[in-house]
Amino acid sequence: QVEQYTITEPSVVKSVDPYDDHKIFVKPWVGFIQRLVWIHIVLPSIHQKLATEINQKKFDFVIVTHDYFTKSPYICRYIKSKKYYLLHEPQREFYENFKIHCLDVKDLIANILRFPIKLLETQNTKFMDKIYVNSKYSQGIIKKIFNRESTIIYPRVDTKYFCPNKKVKKENLILSIGGLSKVKGHDFVIKSLYELLGDYTLVIVGEGRNKDREYLKKLASNKNKFIRFESNMSDHEMLNLYRKSVLLCIGAHLEPFGLTSLEAQSSGTPVVGVAEGGIPETIINGETGYTVPRESTIFLEAVKKTIANYHHLGRKARLVMRRNWDVKRLVNDISTILR
Repeated sequence: QVEQYTITEPSVVKSVDPYDDHKIFVKPWVGFIQRLVWIHIVLPSIHQKLATEINQKKFDFVIVTHDYFTKSPYICRYIKSKKYYLLHEPQREFYENFKIHCLDVKDLIANILRFPIKLLETQNTKFMDKIYVNSKYSQGIIKKIFNRESTIIYPRVDTKYFCPNKKVKKENLILSIGGLSKVKGHDFVIKSLYELLGDYTLVIVGEGRNKDREYLKKLASNKNKFIRFESNMSDHEMLNLYRKSVLLCIGAHLEPFGLTSLEAQSSGTPVVGVAEGGIPETIINGETGYTVPRESTIFLEAVKKTIANYHHLGRKARLVMRRNWDVKRLVNDISTILR
């Protein structure tokens, strides 16, 4: 017997998950400070009540994923079964350079006020029986932060869905994907590719605040008309955008893994990424794309080499994804763990 439980806000739900047996909707108090108080005062009782229901069913084990409010969830304190934690990333804003997580003083103050959540995360993680992470990079970070050993389960890609289509032709498009926050590095990509804007259009896919979008537009100055912002794209629209683009650029800071790298390569589109975090684990440098230091001139040269050779790099990327990164391998990895 397998059951899935989800705690979320109504405003966060964008689609129906057919595997959600139990969806618990909560309504945090309105206002930033009030919301923080709610997280510390009310949310624990919600998790405790849900844990009581789960304990009554006496599951052999419970797989725990990130909590929307606290990352490492309260519920792990109350569940009596074995608890296996899929830890994709910690609360990064507390452990990395604050400048990449804060666009202005307001963001910095917000993170300072949220600091008690860091302590919660550390405490809650101690209750996990085993931790699974998404990359070698994440494995090292979790060891450093929580002093816990972990096992890697690499995310994979559905290569039957993310695939090239001869009817969809390449266009002069370069992709950059991720929320519009500074941590995703769109600003670095814009600065690096500035001289190519006009010959190519940079398509930035991701949701964010208006001030973040305006910040990125200002960086492109008089070439901002060659930057296109997209959000709320359907899966099919996203797939065709991968297919149409000559490459995907990843300028994100310390990205723990980078699933977009797999999706692009599986669609026949090479990737140029900053050699940080888990990104180098997804790219064969010089064969399916390039990983380079965070230096604009070097990044631009890698992009130019990729544009000149995107057909060959894309074909090799597609082959590598089918051989090494297909979702069937994820099923096998999880089956091994469950056994």
